[in-house]
Amino acid sequence: MNDPGEISDDAAEEDSLLDPPTIDRPSRAPSRVRSDTILDPGVGSELRPGSVIAEDFVVSQRVLRGELGTLYESVERSTGCPRTLKVLGRASERGPVARDLFFREARVTARVQSPHAVDVIASGDDEAVDVLWIAFEQLTGETLAARLALLGVGVPMEPPAASELLEQLFLGLTAAHDEGVVHGDLKPANVFLAPGMPFTVKLLDFSVARAEGERDVPGVMGTPLWMAPEQANGGAVTPATDVWSAGLLAFRLLTGRHYWLTARSSVVETRQCLDELTDGPLAGASERAEAIGISRPLPEGFDAWFERCVARDPRKRFRSADEMSFAWRSVRCDVAPARPRLPTQPAMPIATARAPQSFPPNDPISFHNASEAPTRSIPRRTPRPLRRALVVAAVAAVACATTVAAVALRHREARDAPERTSTPLTLVVAPPASAWRERAAWQWAGIATGDDGEWRFALTLRRAEGARVRGSFAWTAVRAFTAEPGAQVRETVEGTYDAAAGTFELRGVMSTDPASLPVNRWRVALRDDGAVRGATPDGLATLTGAPRR
Repeated sequence: MNDPGEISDDAAEEDSLLDPPTIDRPSRAPSRVRSDTILDPGVGSELRPGSVIAEDFVVSQRVLRGELGTLYESVERSTGCPRTLKVLGRASERGPVARDLFFREARVTARVQSPHAVDVIASGDDEAVDVLWIAFEQLTGETLAARLALLGVGVPMEPPAASELLEQLFLGLTAAHDEGVVHGDLKPANVFLAPGMPFTVKLLDFSVARAEGERDVPGVMGTPLWMAPEQANGGAVTPATDVWSAGLLAFRLLTGRHYWLTARSSVVETRQCLDELTDGPLAGASERAEAIGISRPLPEGFDAWFERCVARDPRKRFRSADEMSFAWRSVRCDVAPARPRLPTQPAMPIATARAPQSFPPNDPISFHNASEAPTRSIPRRTPRPLRRALVVAAVAAVACATTVAAVALRHREARDAPERTSTPLTLVVAPPASAWRERAAWQWAGIATGDDGEWRFALTLRRAEGARVRGSFAWTAVRAFTAEPGAQVRETVEGTYDAAAGTFELRGVMSTDPASLPVNRWRVALRDDGAVRGATPDGLATLTGAPRR
């Protein structure tokens, strides 16, 4: 391990000396920079603007200098596309271990095919410039570390926004774990928030990633505030290693503070942090939140979920991000109620109630300032026995009356309803399943039912770049609680499509005012006959549809 570092518990805590990866680096020979090189002798391995790497990537400016390379903005001349270039200078002086570690990031990142992981374009060794390089897609937005710094230390993210962020993060981790890849350095600085609805989460920096069970990587790699005990002890890593870090990250989002008590000191040594990581009892999430001065209660169900993430024995944790994501559904992060009632537009149908997201992707001025919100919780009054009995009796009477009224109403509707004369939908004769999955566009019509009643829908989707899809829902109320029969709502949709599995992950908002309405999320499966079945992640609403011409 390196010498102990120190951090300050201020707004820049995510960029502290505990944050960069800690690694036993191979020794380097003295610097020998030629006077005719495009490396600037004044700053060591700094590339000058206008430098060309691999005869194709034109460097514009430096973005970040790190332990394992320097990042630059660049343009790929052959395509005209902006790229992020990671460069490691003095390539001829690097030993085989250092070179393998550098290119390992390109190989591992390329294996993780997900809209929630950064894409790698190419990599190589430019002998003329004496650098190793990796080209990535260039992202616009900001890191989660920057977003948290804007909120301020001790200011939590609103639970619905935190839940949306975590669910997308789990999808990226699941894609990595499915390929046998353990990220190994999950932290705010390696989570990127790109523009989306309201943002698209991207996993960054697989430079310390390992294959599941791998032990032969030299040195201890990771970030002490976020690494799992098996990493600190030099043991084998598994997907449960990332589960540990994800649990700590969720705690950080919902409390505005690190879980570790040592991170609360004005000066923290790495050794102290590692001692707390590997020894002593681990407090529950709510107990630790109270100990560090957080008065705002954590979401219902979070303590049990957190306990399964942050357990020193990896066998007691969730085994993978997919299992962790499934259990996350029991954590109540939604703020109720959230069915919007618009004076000139019916409410959004079907989808799970969600509060408006607390921050759009590129507008720091509109970030929700949680420090202005009341944090004092109002205790629930326990009713006296008589009051409880009266309440129970009243609820039972109302339920009984409602049931009788509903039965009578349905009987009258069935008796008086006119005979249906509408023309049925013209359905497509089902081609082979592969033909449905390979299409560039789809149209379905069907029925959705849920906590807002029953709605007819017409869903149109088309493929966009990569695995992304875009389209729209057209909703018509049938028996809805928030709209008159026949009322119509249009919803814009975007998401991802897994052609191999025939599944869609969709997110949509009403086109009238996307900034003020909750995001509706659907998981939809394409059947062999071209029909679709779907549900919201919490299962409160379902849909079935048939293909249309």
